[in-house]
Amino acid sequence: MATLLARIGHDALICPLMEPVAIEATLPDLSAVQAVLATSRHGVNGFARLTKWRDAPLFAVGEATAEAAVNAGFGQVEHAGRDADALVDLARARLRASNGPLLRLRGEVARGDVARSLINEGFAVRSLITYRIDQAERLPDPARIALTEHSVDGALFFSPRSATLFARLVDNGTLGDRLAGLAALCLSPMVAECLDRRRWRTVRAAGTPSLAALVALAEEFENTRASPSQEPR
Repeated sequence: MATLLARIGHDALICPLMEPVAIEATLPDLSAVQAVLATSRHGVNGFARLTKWRDAPLFAVGEATAEAAVNAGFGQVEHAGRDADALVDLARARLRASNGPLLRLRGEVARGDVARSLINEGFAVRSLITYRIDQAERLPDPARIALTEHSVDGALFFSPRSATLFARLVDNGTLGDRLAGLAALCLSPMVAECLDRRRWRTVRAAGTPSLAALVALAEEFENTRASPSQEPR
């Protein structure tokens, strides 16, 4: 993302708030699995560390997840769309419950209930937790300094969890008043809903949940930020 932003003239300060940690899970019987379902690249990467098995197609949410599956060696990867609901719809359209169980890759904390939705449709779903996410206890120093010195124009958020965590860490660091001049650019409306719009100069969501759309949103903000009164809140 930093590389994409650089192409349109933005310097990006990378502020990691969460770190994926692999879990040494026990694999279920994979011989009858007809498809793998993944909503996160971390789930795919965690699975790839556990086994070389790639005998079923993988249905993914998000470009990054699909790319991780291809890089991990899955020969058939389908992009489900923007969220877990789209993944359920794709599985329902492409698969039959009678053809075997589905393998759901997930972290310790997962949004949505993909497994439950498909079980209600008659599918057998085996969930495999392959990673957890450790959260930062304070803002990284470069981000804290940038907010203190008013040297950033905005922040990009890719998930509800990271947006919520950022807000908490900002408050813990007594930096909440430093957000008033910043734009919050979010991957989706769901992410934007996790932010208090009153604290920001503007809160915007990308038209589609993709990196390209988020870059386009950043470029649009660059073109309009000289006229704050014209920016929707």
